[in-house]
Amino acid sequence: MATELNVSPKDIQAVLMGGHGDTMVPLPRYTTVGGIPVTELIDEEKLNAIVERTKTGGGELVKLMGTSAWYAPGSGCSNGGSHHQGREQNFSGMCEN
Repeated sequence: MATELNVSPKDIQAVLMGGHGDTMVPLPRYTTVGGIPVTELIDEEKLNAIVERTKTGGGELVKLMGTSAWYAPGSGCSNGGSHHQGREQNFSGMCEN
């Protein structure tokens, strides 16, 4: 979406429900770019293509990396937390079944 609109991903506020893959439900009507609904910025056909790509993107990464989807959440937490409020912080997470 950021590439399509030539904006920073930081300008996009997206709403998704469900899990990764087939159970993911992106909600374009609640997604905005700089406060403007994305449905007003991208035509329906292109937006549907982006939604479908979003659903399959995780699987693409798993195939490319040859590993499960553990990397993205861990990396996201690490990157997001390391710059919290302008301070670098170290932390770790633990997943339990």
